[in-house]
Amino acid sequence: MSDDRGTTSIKVIPFSGKAVDWPVWSEKFLARARRKGSKKILLGKEEVPDDATDLNTIIDADEKKKKEKLRELNEDTYEDLILSINGEAEVGRVVFQLVRGSKTKAHADGDSKDAWTRLTGKFEVHTAPSRLLLKGKLTV
Repeated sequence: MSDDRGTTSIKVIPFSGKAVDWPVWSEKFLARARRKGSKKILLGKEEVPDDATDLNTIIDADEKKKKEKLRELNEDTYEDLILSINGEAEVGRVVFQLVRGSKTKAHADGDSKDAWTRLTGKFEVHTAPSRLLLKGKLTV
């Protein structure tokens, strides 16, 4: 099986970065992540091995294959997140920087779970004062 990722088109679900668009976009993104197999990564139910982990030391071939797949899914999901943000408006640029900040030593190409946690932390507010503060920050 050849890797033809360079020749295929990438389809993303666009996100404006506005709080009003978050509920619909997040549900769509999670539904797509479930279809692609990365929803458990986003929600922290599966842990992606960090970049420093040498997968060649894993003796069990099935376990090694599973961990390689998790790394690939993490990278693909981070890519989907970063590409989906519309950076043309100020609010989109702020959200882009939020997601971009999830690049760490453990995951140099981006940690999709951390990015999702940052997004939900920003948009999934549960108290009235937090909602008002968020509304003030994201109003364009």
